[in-house]
Formats: sequence, structure tokens, C-alpha cells
Amino acid sequence: MKTVKTLAAVRQVVALSKRDVFVRWSKGAAADARGGWVSKDQISGSFEGGLSVVRLDVDSDYEALTTINEYSFLRFFAGATTCYLVTGDEAGEGADGEPLLVNCEPLARVGGGLIVSRETRELVRLPLEVAHEEAFLARLMGQEATCSTSLSCCVARLATARAQIDALTAGAAWDDVRRISIRAT
Repeated sequence: MKTVKTLAAVRQVVALSKRDVFVRWSKGAAADARGGWVSKDQISGSFEGGLSVVRLDVDSDYEALTTINEYSFLRFFAGATTCYLVTGDEAGEGADGEPLLVNCEPLARVGGGLIVSRETRELVRLPLEVAHEEAFLARLMGQEATCSTSLSCCVARLATARAQIDALTAGAAWDDVRRISIRAT
């Protein structure tokens, strides 16, 4: 199975798939296949009616990174060291409301700079939010002065986003963001 290391490569996998693509954190596709493509509910201990996954949305970099990393914490206590993309037939919902797949087909292992911290994901999202707010502010300022409440709200949101960027970039995560930003383009 190939490994995707950039968001562009993830998007390519999604584009080539004829079905929805999902993210799975586990001990790997081979281990999931040996287990019959069935997940075990960690709280009740019962087996579910398929493989527990998260639907992948690649419409925005932030959503894609968030989805890929949503269950990355499992690598620290559940031995789930591999993230991979998978497709299959939806067979219902698991105990937490997540999709369950049957007839699974692993597509690619996820690696490289795509497995990131929450802080790094925020650093990817916040510049996009600021750009959106600046564009919105420019549109408002080009209009007649009938939007004063909206204008002040927008300015406050922009200031909040910039303060969050400043706070996050003060730490060591900035190098991660530069690496992610370069790989994602």
C-alpha cells in the first residue's frame, strides 16, 4: 500500500476513488483484515457491525487535517500506530455514531507531515480565517455606511484571529506549520 505525505496526494486518492473515502486509525490495514474488518467497542467490549472510521472531507485543508488527526491520540494508549485511507460500504453506525464499513478496501497509508498537533492545525486554519475576514471587511467598507454593527463585529473577529495566530506562532510549532504549508501546496 502506498503512503501519502501531502494533502495534494490525499486529494488525488479521493479523486480516484469511486466511493467515499474514510480515515482509520489502527494497528494497520493488515491487522484490520486479520480481524475480519470489524471494530471492537472499547467501552462495552462488544464487536461492532463493521470497521469504525471517520468520513474524510478534503474541501478545506483545515477539515482534511482535522479529520486525519481526529483519532491520532489512539497511538499513545491503544497501540493504533497507523493511519490509513479506506473505502467500503457503509453498514450502519458504531457506538459513538461513527460510520461502520464492510467490504473494506484500503487505499493508502497516511504519513509524513500530515500527522500533526492541534496547534499546527490551528496555524493552518487561522491564516485562512484572517484572509476571509479581511476580504469580508473590504467588501463591507466598499458599501454604504449601513453596516456599522457588522463592521465592528468583523474587526473584532479579525483582531481575535490575529491574536490567536500571534499566541500560537510564539511557540515551536511554527516550524511545523511552515513544513505543512509547503507540503500542502
